[in-house]
Amino acid sequence: MLEDDKFIIKGLPPLGPIPNISVGKLIYDKLTTVNSENKALVDALTGHSISYTELLGKTCSLAESLRRSRYNQKTMIAVSCQNCVEFFIPIIAATYIGAAVTLINHNYAKDEMIHALKISKPNIIFCSQQVCSKYIDLKKKHNSVEKIIIIDNPKGGSDGTDSIDSFISRSLGKRNLLYKFELDAVDVDNHILFVLYSSGTTGLPKGVMITNRNALTKLIHGDDPRFLNQEPGRCTFGFLPFFHTYGLFVGLSSIYKEIKIIVLNKFEENLFLKTIEQYKITSLPLVPPLAVFLAKSPLINKYDLSSVVEANCGAAPLGKETEELVKRSFVLVKNYDKYNTLLRLKLKTIKQGYGLTEVTLAVMSMPAGEERYGSSGKIYPYIKGKVRDPETGKSLGPNQVGELCFKGPTIMKGYYGDEESTKNAFTSDGWLLTGDLGYYDDEEYFYIVGRLKELIKYKGFQVPPAELEKILLNNTQIKDAAVIGLPDEEAGELPLAFVVKNPNFNITEDEVKRFLAERVSPQKRLRGGVIFVDAITGESISYREILVQTCSLAESLKKSGYGKHTIITICSENRIEFFIPVIAALYIGATLAPINHSYTKTEMVHTLGISKPKIIFCSEQVLPTFLDLRKTLRYIDTIITINNTNVTNEIESIDSFINKCLQGRPPLCRFQTAEIRVADHMAFILCSSGTTGLPKGVMLTHKNVLTKFMHNDDPRLINQQEGRCTFGILPFFHSYGMFTCLNSIYKQIKIIVLKKFEEHLFLSTIEKYKITSLSLVPPLAIFLAKTPLTSRYDISSIVEVSCGAAPLSRNTEEILKEKLRINSVRQAYGLTETTIGVIGIPFGHQKFGSSGKVLSYMSCKVRDPETGKSLGPNQIGELCFKGPLVMKGYYNNEEATRRSFTSDGWFLSGDLGYYDEEEYFFVVDRLKELIKYKGFQVAPAELEAILLTNPKIKDAAVVGLPDEEAGELPLAFVVTNPNSHLTEEEVQQFLAGENFITGNDTKEFHPRKDFVVVLSFYQKFPKTQAEKSSEESFGNC
Repeated sequence: MLEDDKFIIKGLPPLGPIPNISVGKLIYDKLTTVNSENKALVDALTGHSISYTELLGKTCSLAESLRRSRYNQKTMIAVSCQNCVEFFIPIIAATYIGAAVTLINHNYAKDEMIHALKISKPNIIFCSQQVCSKYIDLKKKHNSVEKIIIIDNPKGGSDGTDSIDSFISRSLGKRNLLYKFELDAVDVDNHILFVLYSSGTTGLPKGVMITNRNALTKLIHGDDPRFLNQEPGRCTFGFLPFFHTYGLFVGLSSIYKEIKIIVLNKFEENLFLKTIEQYKITSLPLVPPLAVFLAKSPLINKYDLSSVVEANCGAAPLGKETEELVKRSFVLVKNYDKYNTLLRLKLKTIKQGYGLTEVTLAVMSMPAGEERYGSSGKIYPYIKGKVRDPETGKSLGPNQVGELCFKGPTIMKGYYGDEESTKNAFTSDGWLLTGDLGYYDDEEYFYIVGRLKELIKYKGFQVPPAELEKILLNNTQIKDAAVIGLPDEEAGELPLAFVVKNPNFNITEDEVKRFLAERVSPQKRLRGGVIFVDAITGESISYREILVQTCSLAESLKKSGYGKHTIITICSENRIEFFIPVIAALYIGATLAPINHSYTKTEMVHTLGISKPKIIFCSEQVLPTFLDLRKTLRYIDTIITINNTNVTNEIESIDSFINKCLQGRPPLCRFQTAEIRVADHMAFILCSSGTTGLPKGVMLTHKNVLTKFMHNDDPRLINQQEGRCTFGILPFFHSYGMFTCLNSIYKQIKIIVLKKFEEHLFLSTIEKYKITSLSLVPPLAIFLAKTPLTSRYDISSIVEVSCGAAPLSRNTEEILKEKLRINSVRQAYGLTETTIGVIGIPFGHQKFGSSGKVLSYMSCKVRDPETGKSLGPNQIGELCFKGPLVMKGYYNNEEATRRSFTSDGWFLSGDLGYYDEEEYFFVVDRLKELIKYKGFQVAPAELEAILLTNPKIKDAAVVGLPDEEAGELPLAFVVTNPNSHLTEEEVQQFLAGENFITGNDTKEFHPRKDFVVVLSFYQKFPKTQAEKSSEESFGNC
């Protein structure tokens, strides 16, 4: 393609040349001249700090130690650690000796770490105690790694790991810290200083090579008063991840500019605001979600934020209204009872910028004192930019949208060890292609409008999602928004918005559409509709954090008198904090009784009456119900919110409960678990589905649960590959969701948590998080098999699918296998009373329609319900089980327990099935749901399976309709697929012409001759929480 450079925008004139020294020399010279008593970095939680003199001593001593260990300019040093005050010590020391540094996200899954290590091949790894064990394991498989040093533990670790202090002591002997160092000379233009990882949105992350010249130019930009505040005594917030380009250069620039850094290793709303107030932070580096939080959160009314005088925002553009709201957030009137004064902050503007890892963070920002809403500012000195037509290669003039391209000394050298990707990232004449769409106005202010690959094509028009999202976020009733293209045969794509409402607002779809339509041209309107979803926060919790929080909560519960005789209830929608009280309760030997958060008040009273819990952990959604119930249910001692918000004298959060009980002691990472009788002690009281009456409390012992975990360690049953990622979409209060996730935590499988199912959200989450493992129920499996929406999303990461609750048809299995390109869909069978799965398809095996073989430690028989005799192969009867997965019984319900077992101790499942000659089991129906037609036994599940093979049918349920002559008539409830038309007669004909399989015999049913099938068409079925069609739900039809 012929490139054209007619329209080139140059950055502001430089104030001077870029020094011809290394970054190491620049920082070393600064550290040798600053005030020794000033603090460089301070831990916000502990107050632990490091001064500039200590930073100089540590970095010089570590550099000398590395040199003596023969590390030099040919060395690659990896740093993988959460934010801490010691984070920059190995980085700065590496710059002194000319080594390259690669920063690896400490939250990476093992496979992601392996990928990063394969790119950079580091010789020495500096890591946190939190991830040390992972790197010790990986070191065995990566010959390049010679040494592991722990950053945040002065004593070091085991298995040959050092701390920074012990490594220095062994290298330098008993000498004091060094405060001088002879730096190695480097080729500033070509020497690689950093290998940083791109976000990987277009594939796996790539290693971005940042040279000394790149980083030096970025640090020198910080000296330019036309862009950045140069006042002394500033204090910035180090909460953006230091391993990311943004956090890295905020940190390095602050050290170079003598700006104190207050370090925080995770974001939590109240803690974030409290830290600003406590440390009087003056400068805030922001990303849009944080800016939106500051703009719209009512929590800021509780804190004094008057110290903040400047805020910079990058990563994505902010809208005018959001910017205005953030500014007003810092001018709020605060009425303190103690002082009764008015505190105000004069924040004149939110400075926006634009950049990416490949340009060493930023190539432009808003000049100081200037304001241009929606603009990312002007290009920095030394840099050139242009807007390029992606199709013709021509440069574009003012106010024309195209791809942003840049040249200059901050542009990366390329992708490490990846010549092909490097070649594709530049034009033939050397301009970096950013993949971002934007334009500049007549005064050369730049505006970002979207991603080149994310453009929605509506009738030939290009619609940037980011532009619509920015406008939607200006609506005070909207907390978050995401816009995608919905495939449309006529228009190509229609803009579709996912919207998260702000609390206490009830904006409608029409109001959202109208709000946007008033502000955009016709082609950008939301013709694809609006879907309201719960907030998707992107928040995470690490295994280290789970350990600390569960140990601290367990100790707090123990100090409060709770223990082996306590029943604890948890009632919440799916959320990342859900399992903290679950695991803490297991530590102290308490019994967990989860409750469906969607229950009505009457259902909650019934369920609470079964277990009579002393303490309830719940979400904000159901908090009012429990506060009301506590007035009459005297056995409830304590209510604790999982959310850590709305703490009052009457309500505690997990954090406030821990702080009160531990009385200011640091969080714990050790706990002496309670001694219990594993075989008898109750771990859980789980509610049965209640389809045969009111829910009963299923008692599961620790032995039941441990047996389930043992099955998950069995490679004959479960994939044991590392680095898997599963979907936490099944309700956590249900036994299927509970044990799927507990096992994932036990097996270190990352869980992506979703509160509820919505078609686009479900698929986009698989794409975004590259989910590998899906645990499904039949409605989800049928959706995946039949929906055309899967063509809109990349779901190729899925490598395994398992399905329970009810059998899938062969047709559905085949479609799923073909669509997902997997070898099999593994079906299983179980129920709450058998600790979920008791039968499963062995790993790597396949048998259509079968739920698999009986799991180890378990016994099964097929029993004639009328005679009690056990039956042989291919004979249908009731499935019965014995073994360590079978429940202890129903809590406080001896009669129901007695009826659930035979006289010789076999558990009666109530499910009908059979096994073949190879002992593969097939489940055909529920014993009590059989339809009796003129003496024939008709299994509804078999008819449902046949109906679901019809491509026009989305879902189907068959029940018995009382009939005076025949006894019962099969009645089918049918949900048709969108845009499909189906008559009752067509369904009758379809069923009449189908075969169904029982055992090894193929039998033909002719509905018109043998029995009558009456049809009723539905838009959506009522389901139980186990995602089964409920016969009672159709009772009034």
